Amino acid sequence: MALLRFKQAYLAAGLELSDEELPDHLCVVLEFGATADLAVGRQLLLDHRAGVELLRLSLVESGSPWAGAVQAVTATLPTLRGDEEQAVHRLAAEGPPAEEVGLTPYGTPAFDAALAEASGPVDLPMPRIPVRSSSNVETRSS
Repeated sequence: MALLRFKQAYLAAGLELSDEELPDHLCVVLEFGATADLAVGRQLLLDHRAGVELLRLSLVESGSPWAGAVQAVTATLPTLRGDEEQAVHRLAAEGPPAEEVGLTPYGTPAFDAALAEASGPVDLPMPRIPVRSSSNVETRSS
């Protein structure tokens, strides 16, 4: 349903994605917001803030060169509220959804040489999420 909402937003603005583009890919959402409809693009980011935040935390923790790009995006969004922080924790605890519909080209050796050596799915580490308490902040590994 989430992918359908992205596609409907794009179609309402007169845009149609090619079959090679995933509608919820962060770069696609950012391009849509920058070139077609800033308000709707921003709302899509806010509606999926927990996923964007989890991506940011994971990239920062792994030392990815892409961390700065996602940090720049999240810096333009409002500070996480309590329920949003809980959604990030819940998403980290539950892990990504098992569904892999439409992801075939993104999980092939042509896109990542490391996958050429893998005999099955490659799990990415979940980031450590800071847990706030009334007296201090501690880090918990999910």
